Amino acid sequence: MYFDRKFIVKAGILVLISLVSLYGGCTMDKNSQMSEHWSSVTGVILTSMVTERVSRTGTTGRSTKYHPGITYEYETPLGLLRSDRVTYSGPGAKNYRSMAEKVAARYKVGSDVTVYFNTKKPRQSCLEPGRTSDGIVFIILGVLGLLGCVAFSGARALDRYAGMGDFAHVEKKKQQNLDSGTYRGSSKIP
Repeated sequence: MYFDRKFIVKAGILVLISLVSLYGGCTMDKNSQMSEHWSSVTGVILTSMVTERVSRTGTTGRSTKYHPGITYEYETPLGLLRSDRVTYSGPGAKNYRSMAEKVAARYKVGSDVTVYFNTKKPRQSCLEPGRTSDGIVFIILGVLGLLGCVAFSGARALDRYAGMGDFAHVEKKKQQNLDSGTYRGSSKIP
């Protein structure tokens, strides 16, 4: 089976990106699951608001995300620490203001909350422990990238082998040259 260098480089880059995505997703998923087993202490909510962030998408588009701005304080062996992580993956951007307001409403300023923190890394904390969808998204993207690479390689090999598609004109021209006696390839014409 023959593949040109450009194809091999492109396929290698796609495989590498897919594997990194898969590894990162598995790591994120495992760590978010481990947050369920962290120690818990009582903390206090310092701020609870919704912030709006507008970013550009493409040349003329704009995207608005709403972030629940929750900050809390909790006591650890390192002393008093602050964090803004609601879930393991962070504050979590929402597409709609009402969704972010719903999260912020659960955490009133001055109220006591249960804070979960990693005893090995006390600065890692969250209010809602457990699995998040972030890791799963990266796992799916990694698997889709690998499947896409395999499917494209297979289609390309079939195309090459069967003499159809992109390579059909090359094989046809080679045959015409053989028939006319003008082929200058590695095969000798009698």
